[in-house]
Amino acid sequence: MLILLARAESSAGECAKAETQREIEACLQDALAKASKEVDDAYNRYLVSLPKEQRSLLKRAQDAWVHYRDANCKASAAVYSGGTMAPAELAGCKLDHTRDRLAELRRIYEEPPSPKR
Repeated sequence: MLILLARAESSAGECAKAETQREIEACLQDALAKASKEVDDAYNRYLVSLPKEQRSLLKRAQDAWVHYRDANCKASAAVYSGGTMAPAELAGCKLDHTRDRLAELRRIYEEPPSPKR
């Protein structure tokens, strides 16, 4: 249970108050749904603003990222295969990666590029 609580606290501070495994899983799933929507909204906003070639690159990058996130988190949750902690590990891992992806998209498409040397 300590590992599950640590995942809840590191993945989403808002889940730190969850006490039971079901509450932690539900909280992580809710946080993941919100983070996924933020990534989808940002991705779509950036996609429509880019020239055709850059749109193609972003689409390929996003597809690759989704495959990586899902495979990586499935491997992470497999450590708890058959156990009750696997669903929370899967959701928490996806949440961490999804939040990182949002920050990455913002860094790439919102921050001005640095001058070339």
